[in-house]
Amino acid sequence: MRLKNNPKRNRIDFVNLQTGKNAFQGISFSWRYLPVYLLMVFVFGFLFLNLFNLQIIEGSQNLKVATRINRSTNMIIPPRGIIYDSNGTKLAYNLPSYSLYVNPSQISETDELPVLENLSAYLEIGEDDIINRYQTAVYDENGNKRKINRVSIVNNLSFDEYLALLTIVPDLPGVYISVEPEREYNYSEYYAHIIGYVGDPTQQDIDNGVYSESRVGKIGIEKSYDDILRGVEGVEITERAVVEDRRRTYVPQNVKYGDNIVLTINHDWQVKLTDIMNAQLIESGAFASAGVIMNSNTGEVKALVSLPSYDNNKFAEGISSSEFQELLNNPKTPLLNRVIGLQLPPGSVWKVIGAAAGLEEGVVTKDTRYMSNRCMDLPGGIKFCEADMGYLGNVNVIDAIQKSSNIYFCNLALDINKQRSGIRTLIDYATRFGLGIRTEIDLPGETTGTMASPELKRRLLNEPWYTGDECNTIIGQGLVTVTPLQMTVATSAIVNGGIIVKPHLVSRIESPNGTVLEEHVAVTKGELNISKKTLDIIKEGMRKAAFDGTALGLGNLPGNVIAKTGSADAGEYIQGKYYKGAHSWVVGCFDYEQENYCYTTMQQWGGRGFKTVPIMKKFISCLYNDFADKCEII
Repeated sequence: MRLKNNPKRNRIDFVNLQTGKNAFQGISFSWRYLPVYLLMVFVFGFLFLNLFNLQIIEGSQNLKVATRINRSTNMIIPPRGIIYDSNGTKLAYNLPSYSLYVNPSQISETDELPVLENLSAYLEIGEDDIINRYQTAVYDENGNKRKINRVSIVNNLSFDEYLALLTIVPDLPGVYISVEPEREYNYSEYYAHIIGYVGDPTQQDIDNGVYSESRVGKIGIEKSYDDILRGVEGVEITERAVVEDRRRTYVPQNVKYGDNIVLTINHDWQVKLTDIMNAQLIESGAFASAGVIMNSNTGEVKALVSLPSYDNNKFAEGISSSEFQELLNNPKTPLLNRVIGLQLPPGSVWKVIGAAAGLEEGVVTKDTRYMSNRCMDLPGGIKFCEADMGYLGNVNVIDAIQKSSNIYFCNLALDINKQRSGIRTLIDYATRFGLGIRTEIDLPGETTGTMASPELKRRLLNEPWYTGDECNTIIGQGLVTVTPLQMTVATSAIVNGGIIVKPHLVSRIESPNGTVLEEHVAVTKGELNISKKTLDIIKEGMRKAAFDGTALGLGNLPGNVIAKTGSADAGEYIQGKYYKGAHSWVVGCFDYEQENYCYTTMQQWGGRGFKTVPIMKKFISCLYNDFADKCEII
């Protein structure tokens, strides 16, 4: 190759030395483009090497990446079932709300405190409450971290809180806001002890298969029927292909809305009885009270009241530790359902049990009389007296029920002890009436009450059994205790032919679209095996008590009212303060619209039994006036 003379500067022609022809015919090269050419060679070489590496050397691995699918999950919490009264009044339902959660698995222990402190600046509840709520849920009593994925910090955020949190939540590890159905309770303080409330699941719930994101019933109907109301949770799964960015979202078919529940409770009855009892509580100066009305033949509970009550919406929203502590420290224990969970000496309402035992065992007849001359002497120089030292004269069993004679029943107890087995006979008949055992109502927290016996006295007091204990027991004093609901079931057996019914609060279960899935059928727990003659004598005594006895005023009402009062002397220390006086009881039955209903009303330290009579007197009067506005409460 040689250079030819070129008239143009910066240009070289390549000539074949043998032929003398240009080696690159039509192609010329300019020195000034040399850097560009070299760069192009370098770039294409680099791309070729990388392509070779991707397709040949790392081809199999990259194929896996290309076909990989990322999956993310989101819990689907179905709306909880609605709870209605017997006439369709909505009592518990759901509203959409914003809730704030922390996922402990996504936050380190060193970040926990700063994150929670940061959140407190944007929330109405205090920093201590937030930290306490988190630590209680996440750490066990030994300080070990539980395996949970969600802790509720605040339910039902206000809109202002929600907007403020949106600015910081993305920067806080493990913190997120969820839109979900929030439980709402209508007429909360009228129904708190019936419906109860929901809350976060415990570790035991989670171990039993409940999702940590769910809300579960904690007490009341919400707890008893939690599986039905909660429905079936599921997981929404989102799949995204890494390379193609294809997205698919689906929900498993097993997700199911919660079913609805219709109660036996009549809303009008519930509200009216509560209002009357509240007014009477103020008037009598009693400590607390309880009342229940039940269909004597079916066990349907039409009204159930425990006072004082509380606002169950506070629990559904997420009650603060200070508010919860205030409820716990209240000496009147508003969280306690006194209808099923408070066992007290029943006083003279228990005398119907002694009457049944004496008559049925043949110890006395309808005409057997005992002299009541204010007091009687018992062994050991003990005097046993009528209430208020009253003189009642020569009384039979009907008179004794009507006037509530202590001396009649003390004599009866002594004769039962002579002719039969005394306290054993009384315990046998009390058990027949369903006392000393749970009624098995569909509510959690029911107690059994206690049956007095020599063994129980020895165990509790380390004292022997005396003659006076027989007399105390037959008049409902001493170691015998019952719940108001137990006395209602026992009273029902007197008027329904001797049947022990199982009380219940749920009438039927319906699907979300209203289809009836299950309807309650009345359940019989047993029979008294007591003659109609004996039961009729007891009813006659209770009818006279309502007309011209200790329950005076009830007999003049419509509905063939029968009643028995009771006053149980008792003293007890509560939070360092000693309360002493009489628990005031009234039990009975009445007719209304071809049905019979039995009731128990009790005022704790409310005085003599007659002080509780106005409750049912006003209620039955209002009932027969269709709860008209003119129906006076006080």
